[in-house]
Amino acid sequence: AGRDGGEFLFPAGVLAQLSGTMKGMVSSGEFLESRALVTVPSSAKDKAVSDISSLSSCSHDPTEANQIAEAITLGDRGWKPMNVIAVDGPAASGKGTLCRSLASRLNFAHLDTGSLYRATALRVLRSAAEGEGLESARQSAPEEARAITDEDLRSPELRSERVGEEASVLSADQRVRAALLQFQREFASSPPHGAAGAVLDGRDIGTNICPAAPLKLFLTAEHSERAKRRHAELLSAGQTLSLEQVEADLRRRDERDSQRAANPLAPAPDAILIDTSTKGEVEVLGIALNEVAKAFPNLVG
Repeated sequence: AGRDGGEFLFPAGVLAQLSGTMKGMVSSGEFLESRALVTVPSSAKDKAVSDISSLSSCSHDPTEANQIAEAITLGDRGWKPMNVIAVDGPAASGKGTLCRSLASRLNFAHLDTGSLYRATALRVLRSAAEGEGLESARQSAPEEARAITDEDLRSPELRSERVGEEASVLSADQRVRAALLQFQREFASSPPHGAAGAVLDGRDIGTNICPAAPLKLFLTAEHSERAKRRHAELLSAGQTLSLEQVEADLRRRDERDSQRAANPLAPAPDAILIDTSTKGEVEVLGIALNEVAKAFPNLVG
């Protein structure tokens, strides 16, 4: 595999072995991390190495050829796309519940990407409370994003409405999004604890973080239903916001998420849409598992 003029090029002997998903990525240019996307079977090793080595004797820089070689893993499992499920949707649409169930069922690692923005928001709010002032603290948000700790991610304050509101504001900051981008992509390409794959939920997983994910789901629900769910969650956590306040907050958040310039909330063109308004957790999981079986036939019995 090589690069020329900004396009990905594959030797003919390699291209012929690519799955339909991979061919689509080649034609669209939607590559994420080459090393995470494909595996070369041992039977193709000689051909692959020969094709890669030949790059150094043509117009390609030898350093580039080495980088390409490092981006391809040799193994015995054959060509396959990475095991990633991208789940997007607005707040309280059921993403978290579904993703936790999928991760448990499939032995996938789960990343709630919203928690990264909430942890960043929590750090910003703490800095503001220490005397910086909110606007000044927001200027340092990218640094706060890069300094997130496990303790931040475990804080019970993450689920508070105040932190959620600030997270929505910060998520529109391209500097913050850039600071958190690599963490999310590395989680997808190298799931922790030996997991078989990764399921990520957020607002732009299928459109920006993992555009090459073999399965993309987009969950939605009626605004009133989402507000009821969120209100019940807050009450169970000991917060006393009224349903009207929650509804207004969700409307502001939806508008901000869908209209921001940087990677707005929107379903990927190939995402499977699931309206959870009148569906229970078991039904939603069943629909999702049906799609998983199509995308990953070896994972679901």
